[in-house]
Amino acid sequence: MRRLINFISLFVLVTVSCRHPASPVESEFVEPSLAAITYKQIDYNQYSVQHSSGPQLMSKDIVAISVGEVDSSGFHVRDSSHMSFDPINNTYVTDFNAAIAFDLSRLDLTVRVRYYRVLGTYVDYDTTLSALEYPYPSSQILYFTLPFTPRDIDISDSVTYSPGDNYLYMIDLRTGAKTTTLVHAYTVLTIVDNRYVYYDHVDFPLYRYDLVTQTMNQVVYLPRGREMLGLEYHDSTLYSLLWDNPYVSLLRYSLSGEVLDSVRMSRQVFRLSILDGIAYCYDWERPQHIYQFDLSTRTFIGEFKAPADFSYGIRIRDGYVYYVDAHRWAVMRFPLHELFSYGRIESVPSG
Repeated sequence: MRRLINFISLFVLVTVSCRHPASPVESEFVEPSLAAITYKQIDYNQYSVQHSSGPQLMSKDIVAISVGEVDSSGFHVRDSSHMSFDPINNTYVTDFNAAIAFDLSRLDLTVRVRYYRVLGTYVDYDTTLSALEYPYPSSQILYFTLPFTPRDIDISDSVTYSPGDNYLYMIDLRTGAKTTTLVHAYTVLTIVDNRYVYYDHVDFPLYRYDLVTQTMNQVVYLPRGREMLGLEYHDSTLYSLLWDNPYVSLLRYSLSGEVLDSVRMSRQVFRLSILDGIAYCYDWERPQHIYQFDLSTRTFIGEFKAPADFSYGIRIRDGYVYYVDAHRWAVMRFPLHELFSYGRIESVPSG
């Protein structure tokens, strides 16, 4: 019996070893869809463009690719690549991963991908892209400002307030009505009880303007060399970011101008909005960053991408972040939840 088993085992082994390996099955090459292009805004002024199949494109028909912007004067090539021939696969191959930079004042741009064929012809694919979706996809323009960029903004009962050109500008977002008041606001302001406008005057003290009686009076006097960089009304008091060379401090005032307390900030920051005991302000040296500052612990606790390459003003009201885009001369906003969904920057906060 043992001999029989050994014989059978040897027979099976020899039979298996004598079999020829299966011939590889050649898969038929499928030409990629030229229209399958992926666009992604990767910076305030830059889009990446590549084929949806990935950064490497293989084709039997396409030998070169150009990517650029189309405007009224024509097609302007920004990036291009020539494909090399792969004799093993009998295809042309290239790394298709272009970047398109555009003017920060633009609201949208038309990108063209031009494919050059083997026989010398070409085919174009044009796509119009929004320039407002980075880093917050739902960013929208509320209105364009007059021929100046407001240095700050506040909003109350759907009316925005901004200083500029020696006037206080008020725009009702519901009706579009625009009114102006001759108030020599310099940089920052905040609205109290839908009636009083607190603002820094041209020689830097803090003033209050009564919108009903149209009267103004000085509230706080600041010596030369100091400047208000941010102003906000929160929890029945005024908060101010004060530049006192070389430091920035956060001061809390009563509405009559009495200093209640102050803290020297560990970072150089400007502009100010407060929500639920957390202050939001821009990084002075890197305006593309927003910091969170906990008013109770007096520490920085978070960092986010700013909504524009350079912003003036920040106000968080009714679930939205309002701001001024300095390059587009526009008042804009985006939903607050997107700040936490798309804008968070992982970094170690400093005290």
